[in-house]
Amino acid sequence: MVTTGWYSKLGEKIWTPWFIKFVHSRGYFNLYTNFLNERALSVSYRDVGVNSRRKSGPDSRLIDFNGTSDINLWEMKPLKELKRYDYCFQEVSLRKPVTTHSELKKILPSLHVGGEVILVNTLGLPEVLVRNWLCCICKLGFKHYLLLAEGKFVKDLSRRGHAVIQTNSSTGAANTDFMGTQHEDFQMVKWDLVTVEVVRWILQLGYNVWLTNVDTLWVEDPFNHISGDDAHILGIKDKDGLMTGLVYFRGSDKVIELCKNVWREILGRVESFNNRQHRLGFHLWQHITKSRIKVKILSRSLIADMLTVVRAQKNNLTVKYPLLSGPEINNLQMVVHNLKVLGLWMVDEEFACTGIFCHA
Repeated sequence: MVTTGWYSKLGEKIWTPWFIKFVHSRGYFNLYTNFLNERALSVSYRDVGVNSRRKSGPDSRLIDFNGTSDINLWEMKPLKELKRYDYCFQEVSLRKPVTTHSELKKILPSLHVGGEVILVNTLGLPEVLVRNWLCCICKLGFKHYLLLAEGKFVKDLSRRGHAVIQTNSSTGAANTDFMGTQHEDFQMVKWDLVTVEVVRWILQLGYNVWLTNVDTLWVEDPFNHISGDDAHILGIKDKDGLMTGLVYFRGSDKVIELCKNVWREILGRVESFNNRQHRLGFHLWQHITKSRIKVKILSRSLIADMLTVVRAQKNNLTVKYPLLSGPEINNLQMVVHNLKVLGLWMVDEEFACTGIFCHA
């Protein structure tokens, strides 16, 4: 189902599409009743008017104030017991943001696929890019992932059925003295600390982790281009280390110890970091090269730089990659423009997906 603007031409003559758009944009749920045998609490008499050219009579049989022999209007289950469904008629699980290790342990059994958890890092990225990434991943058919997020929209993401782990004092990274500063570079260090800590949590609970981030768009399913391997770490290498757009961590004692050492390394160099060394990928690669952990370097053909693909398209060249790496978000307007050029901008002015994508 793809949402369109056809109804806007009719103004206020028809209200149903406007209501559907309102509910969709805000992630609300509408209470539906089904009393069977064409019975309803409200009835349209379909008299001649704007919506009816001829009189057709009632579209249902009205249930009066006292109900019927098989319906008690005053008996209703609590709202929390009612099932919720999306536009694809798939059940939506009510969730609360995860803030503790014990809450994470409870939610992971419903998120993993074959013992693997996709952890999506949204930290430090604008809400509109997070919403757009979710629309893209939905179009590809992915349903099971865990968002690592902070900010005002965390509760809204959870309410819409997304699994979210909220960064706060629950992680060891947030308990360090320098975390109170608002300096941009220190914030980036904090996000790296939190990310590697959450990865370690998931590994300790017996799962493997695919780490990705929102500024790496999934144009295609990248797993179709990655063959199985017994390596402990899989990742794409760049000049400074591993690209955190897609990194695989196998849940072994060696990898758990690696994450612990990386966390300590980042924390220990807080006061002497530079623009390269505060990156998580840099520290991961430094420790991998010192260890005996088996690592597999994935092909660079998996990922392309967004600006490179935009230039190629302007020159009528076709460049296809499963993953698309965006530039640093210092000009959001330009990022949005480039995504529109590539046909990968999938949200409207209210940050809602421009289409509903249903998969079997």
